[in-house]
Amino acid sequence: MGQTALDTIVDVAENEAKFFKKHFDQLMQGMTSIFKLKNLGDEGIKRTVIEIILLVVERIPLLIKKNHEYLKILLEMIFVEMRNIEEVIDDSWRTPPEGFSENMEDDADFETTRFGMESFNRLISSVGDKEILPQLSATVQSLLVS
Repeated sequence: MGQTALDTIVDVAENEAKFFKKHFDQLMQGMTSIFKLKNLGDEGIKRTVIEIILLVVERIPLLIKKNHEYLKILLEMIFVEMRNIEEVIDDSWRTPPEGFSENMEDDADFETTRFGMESFNRLISSVGDKEILPQLSATVQSLLVS
């Protein structure tokens, strides 16, 4: 049921992002609260939360350019999602076959990394590297410390 509600918000963000212009604070607070919930069951919910914010920011980049705290929160969400990989390393990672394996694309961890990289690319494309890169660097340093 929660995913259905989020999918509806995705539709609004895609088609009527201006709806969130006056309510971006509430959107960020709500999405941040959902993202921080433990035991969501479906990790796809966290990606949907990130997707909602990205869709609005792509259409109205000024919303996040004005508020570096929201930018920091979004970057941290993306990094947290990218860290969501299997903790147990199976033998195929320890002794990979020679060369790059196309089978990697079926790997859930690879998909998690791809999601994060694409999210960063979308953010940089819409907001601009001059805004994103300094904050990205600061976020990486902060996350490395913690």
